[in-house]
Amino acid sequence: MISTSDAIRITSQSPEQTVRLGFLLASSLLPGDCVLLRGHIGAGKTCLTKGIASGLGVQDISSVHSPSFTLINRFEGTVPVYHVDLYRLEIDSAIDDIEFEDLWNESAVILIEWPEIAVGRIPRITFQIDLVWPMLSQTEREITISASDPQRLEHLKRDIDDHFGH
Repeated sequence: MISTSDAIRITSQSPEQTVRLGFLLASSLLPGDCVLLRGHIGAGKTCLTKGIASGLGVQDISSVHSPSFTLINRFEGTVPVYHVDLYRLEIDSAIDDIEFEDLWNESAVILIEWPEIAVGRIPRITFQIDLVWPMLSQTEREITISASDPQRLEHLKRDIDDHFGH
């Protein structure tokens, strides 16, 4: 996991704003990047994924949904996008059954929900995004974005400031 000491912190007021944030994040992603999406059920991980997929050229984002039962969904955009949901895997060894390691051989962007299941099995992490759903709001989300490369985080911060006015 990545340190959150130099993280970007933003409050999303709606699912649409979370999708827009994902779209902005996509402009900072390169083939081979891996994004960890952490948060409870309903925190907005799939909304963020829809925005990332759209920003990476996936035409039909209505087909982007959490792959809770299929575990891995692949979408074609300007680069392949893999959306991985490890929620249903109870132990690390079950990852072998889904050919998880094969994902790293492609020039794709990999988005992983519930990455805690795969600790030690993820060879590279570009961004880590933590989504928190405050108890008093139905739509508001607290989002923290950390990066392994401070320059890429700074570039993303400028994009967010330009579009969200923070």
